[in-house]
Amino acid sequence: MKTYEVLAHAFRAEGVEHAFGIIGDATLQWYAAMAGSGVQMIDTRQETSAVAMAEGYAQVRRDVGVASVTSGPGLAQAALALANAARAGAPTVIFAGDSPTTAIEGPQLLDQRRFVEACGAVFVALRSPATAADDVRRAFAIARARRTAVVLNAPMDLQAAECPVDPDDLPKGPTVVDVLPSAPSVAAIEELLRLVEQSRRPIVLAGRGAIFAGAQRALLGLAERIGAATTTTLLAKGYLDDDPFCLGVVGPLASAPADELFAEADLVLAFGASLDRFTIAGRGSTPVFPNATLVAINHDGPNGSPNAYVHHAVVGDVGCVAEVLTARIEDVGFRNEGFRTEEYQARLLGAARPGTECAPGFLHPARVMEILEGHLSRDRHRVVVGSGHFWSWPIMYLRQPVDGRFLFAHYFGSIGLGLPVGIGAAIADPSSRVVVVEGDGSIMETIQELDTASRYGIALTVVVMNDQQLGAERFKGELLRLDPKLMHVPTPRFDDVARAFGGDGALVTDDQGMDAALTRAAAAEGPFVLDARIDPEIVCDMYRKLHYGMANVAPHQRLP
Repeated sequence: MKTYEVLAHAFRAEGVEHAFGIIGDATLQWYAAMAGSGVQMIDTRQETSAVAMAEGYAQVRRDVGVASVTSGPGLAQAALALANAARAGAPTVIFAGDSPTTAIEGPQLLDQRRFVEACGAVFVALRSPATAADDVRRAFAIARARRTAVVLNAPMDLQAAECPVDPDDLPKGPTVVDVLPSAPSVAAIEELLRLVEQSRRPIVLAGRGAIFAGAQRALLGLAERIGAATTTTLLAKGYLDDDPFCLGVVGPLASAPADELFAEADLVLAFGASLDRFTIAGRGSTPVFPNATLVAINHDGPNGSPNAYVHHAVVGDVGCVAEVLTARIEDVGFRNEGFRTEEYQARLLGAARPGTECAPGFLHPARVMEILEGHLSRDRHRVVVGSGHFWSWPIMYLRQPVDGRFLFAHYFGSIGLGLPVGIGAAIADPSSRVVVVEGDGSIMETIQELDTASRYGIALTVVVMNDQQLGAERFKGELLRLDPKLMHVPTPRFDDVARAFGGDGALVTDDQGMDAALTRAAAAEGPFVLDARIDPEIVCDMYRKLHYGMANVAPHQRLP
């Protein structure tokens, strides 16, 4: 057998059903062998998009997403998404072709190991034809165990070489990575019990680590027993929304009533959260929990930046800690009403909602989200939020997508990845309709992937929050007394662009148009793009409030 055939067989044995990429001369034979093995190869229009689609796919499947890039420029094009995937906690394996091992010059030569490691991903080299299957298994094992991006680097001459392997000895199934839950120490549980017994207004905070541990039921059971309100980090948004005492996300994008309750808390049990400044520093330098003892519970100890706010750290599987702690609390007969009273629930539900007045001919971004939420169903829709100034609106106003969580594309702080992440998510779960919320500047970076969605008949709704400017830069430019025209970058009509790529869309400038367009989108068999023209002054004002503490805002409240 040829080595590229062995490599393709090993990928297929890992359970790979889809792979994303652009075929190139350094991946030609492997690509063909993958397609021949039954893997659906999704041909994208750009390498960054291929890796981003693999990331979205991995987040939905809860397993490895696969992409491929050719040597040199192909890998370089993927850098943005590679860095993002490495930070996203989504296991991905990227098959990277490379120049022949004998090459000493050529336009596509690149030190691919240094490049990959500079992006924060793990580099696994194809060592020889004889080790090809083992190298694939090692790449998948690392991706699954560390939940990170792994690049399997395969020089063309090694791929084309004969592989001295008996076909009967090739892998028959996927690499299994068993991570046994780590139980907390008895001393740690007793200390937590002491803190809980002393607390009167506790909060249970869930981070992304709680999602990975499948700890939802355990956390809700603990919260109910000790009278805790619940909240989540941004990355776990939606995970605890089934709890009537969930306060939504914590941090700069929290609601005004949630901020008030955070200030009243005297104990915070944070499960699987890094507790970085975006979570606990609040707006500016004001701590979110000024009066609370903060306990960080993670399977690997404190996993965030060191800070002065964390008082105790507990090492253990977060689900196991919650279950053992709850059992111990039941043993001693402790129960606390805490935040779980009609008074506190009335405070959550009774807060005034902000006005939605805006200039004629524009939509208020809050209304865009309110109307969109009216078209979402928990059992059908999945929401992907891109990165950019616009994202504060879906974070504050939308809730409860399918499986109780949102997908984000902001881990490297870059715009442009929301659409391909959404496409990968849609392919991973065809039973749900993906809704992508993006900004106008952001979506222009990967707009060509509407063609990919059209070619493969991928039904997704894309809501573009279009203020015809680079919103964050607009406000920062104001602080520097720059001409705001520098940040005004007009876009084409995105509904026209969608139709040019084989999809459909609508330009919307009022509530009725938004509602009608979403009704049309629900029936579309391919990508449907809503070009929602939002008031640029409101978007800029929100930036002032959120990031510079000029005023607090009262975003989406939980309605009966």
